Amino acid sequence: MLSPPIASSTPTILASGNDGGVGLSDPATAQRRRKMLDLINRLRNTGVQSDIDLPMIAVIGNQSAGKSSLIESISGVTLPRSSGTCTRCPTECRLTYADTPWTCTVKLHFITDKLGAPIKGRVISFGGAISTKADVEDRIRRAQHAILNPSTDPDTFLDSATVLLPGNETSFSRNYVSLEIKGRDLADLSFVDLPGLIASVSQDGNDHDIDLVKSLVVSYIEKASCVILLTVACETDFENQGAHHLAKQHDPEGKRTVGVLTKPDRIPQGEEASWRQLIQNEVEPLVNNWYCVKQPSSQAIKAGIDWAGARRQEREYFASTKPWCDLDSYYQSFLCTTKLTERLSTILAELITKRLPEIQEELYRVVQETERELSSLPKEPSGDSVGEVLRVLGDFHKELSERLEGTPGQCGLIQLIRARTERFKDIIHATAPEFIPWGRNETPRHPLPAMAFLANEERVGKGDGDNDNYTSDDNHISKKRKRDCSSDNIYIDDVMERAQRARTRELPDNYPFVVQKNYICEILQAWKEPAFDFVRAYFQVTYKRFVDMVPMAIDHEIVRGLGRGLDQALREGLQLTGSDAYERCSAMLQEPSRISMRRQEVLKKMERLREAKKELRKLNV
Repeated sequence: MLSPPIASSTPTILASGNDGGVGLSDPATAQRRRKMLDLINRLRNTGVQSDIDLPMIAVIGNQSAGKSSLIESISGVTLPRSSGTCTRCPTECRLTYADTPWTCTVKLHFITDKLGAPIKGRVISFGGAISTKADVEDRIRRAQHAILNPSTDPDTFLDSATVLLPGNETSFSRNYVSLEIKGRDLADLSFVDLPGLIASVSQDGNDHDIDLVKSLVVSYIEKASCVILLTVACETDFENQGAHHLAKQHDPEGKRTVGVLTKPDRIPQGEEASWRQLIQNEVEPLVNNWYCVKQPSSQAIKAGIDWAGARRQEREYFASTKPWCDLDSYYQSFLCTTKLTERLSTILAELITKRLPEIQEELYRVVQETERELSSLPKEPSGDSVGEVLRVLGDFHKELSERLEGTPGQCGLIQLIRARTERFKDIIHATAPEFIPWGRNETPRHPLPAMAFLANEERVGKGDGDNDNYTSDDNHISKKRKRDCSSDNIYIDDVMERAQRARTRELPDNYPFVVQKNYICEILQAWKEPAFDFVRAYFQVTYKRFVDMVPMAIDHEIVRGLGRGLDQALREGLQLTGSDAYERCSAMLQEPSRISMRRQEVLKKMERLREAKKELRKLNV
C-alpha cells in the first residue's frame, strides 16, 4: 500500500526565481531516490516493461482536463498542442536534479514493431541536447511524428525544412517519446503522459481511435505497480469524468491513485463545497488524497508568464480564493503544484524500493519460463541445409545399425524378435510325429530312451511327451538295455536243436531255410525299437537345424540386411546427389512460419530480459 503523506518526511521546497520546474532539496533521500529512478529508467530502456511490472506514474484524464498544463508545470517545458499528435503516442518525462545547467534530451523508444509485437527496446537519440526551453516544443512535435511514421528515417523529421503533414502512417502507437530533463530546479521524478480519453472524434476521424486510446491507458494502469495520477477538471461534472471511472475500475480501493483537481477557477458558482469535499477526502477517498492545482490562464500564457510567476500566482490564488483559503492547514498541504510534485516523488521512490526485490524475483521467474519455452521449440534450421540433411541421415543410419546389432533392454529389436523366434520353434516342434514301437491296444513295456548324442541339444517344446523322457537317467537306461541283450545270447546247440525240429524231407545234412528265416525275422524284430529311437533322434536334430536356420536367415537377410545399402538408398531416394541438392535440402528443412515467428518473439523477449538482468547487477555492484 502507498503510505499517506507524513509531514516530517516532506522535503523542503527550493525557492527559485528561475524559469524552471519544481525543485527539491532533501539531502537525506535525494541520492537514494535518484539511484532508484535511474535504475527504473534504464530498465524501461530495455523494453522489459512488456514482460514484468515496473513502478511508474501514469498521467491520465479526459481530453481538456488540464493534463498538459499540469505536466508543463511539473517539468517546466511546453508540450505541443496544436498538431494533436500528443494524443496519439505517450510522452515520458524523466526529471533529474543535477548541479548543472538545464538540459533536455529527446529520445525515441521503440518497444513494438510495425505490427505491434513486443521487441527488444530500441532507443534512438532524436537530435542533440537542448539548452533552451523554447526549442523543446518543436523537437517534441517532430519526435511524435517520427514515432507515428516508423518507416521514415527519424533524422528526416529533425530537418527544420521538413514540413510536418497532418497524415501519419499510424494513427496510434505504443512506442513513445522520452524527455530526459536535468537541472538544479528539478525533482527526481519520472512519469508518462498518456493520451487523453476521448468520447467522440471529428468528422474526418476514426471511431476506432476511441478504443485505441482507452486500450493504451488500460495497458498502463492495470499493472499493480502503476501509480495513477488522475486529472479531473473542475469545470465538468465529476460524475461525467470517464477517466475517474476507469481508474476506479482498476484501483477500486484507491490505494495507488493520486487525484488532481485542475481548473479550480472554473467551478460553477455554488458548487464549491462538492469539490472541497474531495480535497478533504470525504467523498471518493484515496489513500494518497486528492490535490488541487491552478495553472496560468491562456491570457497569462500569451503575455509570456514564466514558471516562477505561474507558481506565485498559484499560491496567491489558493491563499485568497474560497473555499481553498478556508481549509485547515493540513488540507492546504494538498494545494499547489509543488506540494503535488513532492508527494509524487516520495510515492514513486517508496514504491521502487518496495518493489525492487519483487522485480528481481519476477525477472528470474520470467527468464526461467522463457528459457523453458525456447528449449521446447524445435531447433532452428541450419544455414548449411545439405550438411544438416547428411548429418541427420548419418545419425539415423548409425542409430539404426546399433539397434539392428542389438541393444540392452527389454524393448530392443532383438528382444522383440526373440519371442517370435521361440514361438516359431514351438510350432515346428509340434509337427513331429511320435513313433510308438507297440500296438495301439498294447500296454507300453518301458519308456523310450533318448539318444546320447542329443544330450547337449537345446530343449524346446516344454511339456511335450518326448522331452519328458530326456532326463539324467538316459545313460542308465542305455546300460540296462545292453545287459538285457547280453542275457539272450544265441549258442550253436540251440541253433541245431531248432534245425532238427524243423527238418522234413531234406537231404542229409541239409536243413530247411525256415530256420534262417526265423532267426532273421527275430533279429529284425529287435531292430524296430532302436530304429525308432534313431529316427526320433535324427528328427530332433533335423528340426533343430531347421528352426535355427529360418530365424538366422531372417536376421541376416531382413534385420541386418536393412542396414546394408541404406545410406546410399536414402541419398538417391531424397535426390541429394543432384545439382539442385541445396534447394531440395532447404525445402525439407523449412519449418512452419508459425514456429519461426514464435521463436523470434521468444528470442527478442530473452534478449530484453538479459539486458534487464545486467542493469540489476549494476545496482548490486
